[in-house]
Amino acid sequence: MEAPDGVALGRWLSIRDIADDLGISMHTVYKWSARGEPDFPRTIRLRNGDLRIRRDWYETWLENLEASERTMS
Repeated sequence: MEAPDGVALGRWLSIRDIADDLGISMHTVYKWSARGEPDFPRTIRLRNGDLRIRRDWYETWLENLEASERTMS
């Protein structure tokens, strides 16, 4: 199931979902996840090796980034 903007609905997001939502490469999302930066949400690894991020963790991370940008400008 997908939202109108193309991001999959549900509790968990894939790396591809996040890359598509941000308009960046999956490689960049993997790097952020591996380095834990910039305060990137925690991921879980499925048995098949795929990574997932809880939607609410991702949305909180985005909100925090937007808030920090507003205070910097």
